[in-house]
Amino acid sequence: MRWLSLFLLLFAPLFSQHGDDDDQLYLSLNISDGQRIQLSNGSTYAIAPADQIYSAYWITPFPIMLSESGDPAYPTKITNMYTGTFVRGKQLVTSEVLEEERQKQLEREKMDKTKPHPPEEKDKAKPETKPEAKPEATPKSQTPAKKPKVKPSTTSALLKQNHINL
Repeated sequence: MRWLSLFLLLFAPLFSQHGDDDDQLYLSLNISDGQRIQLSNGSTYAIAPADQIYSAYWITPFPIMLSESGDPAYPTKITNMYTGTFVRGKQLVTSEVLEEERQKQLEREKMDKTKPHPPEEKDKAKPETKPEAKPEATPKSQTPAKKPKVKPSTTSALLKQNHINL
């Protein structure tokens, strides 16, 4: 319990510096590894591709501060109040988010149509089997001849005769 009291004493100023006002925004959702984020007021922001390296690691919830970034493509500066890091973003209108999701769904369906499909269930149920051929009797003239057995003493004599040392 003592460590909890010490923690609150040390870090209470960080939590209370923004006051208890209800206007404080928090990060609610981190979508697609930081490509988009959703705030506590329901607004959604698309994050600049160069800044996604930072927003990908933002863990919810923490307080957010919004300001102007000066970038016309991503005009909003979204600052993590705990760490001080910021990313550039642009607010997405709900219809834009829905349209983007619809486009992604259409692309996934298109990709699924171009992929080869596994065989249907009816093909799996009855695997094609070829009738087994009965082995035909081979004539005695085609049977392989048996190799003569060589005694080890004969082999060593042959090796010595040819001056081969092992």
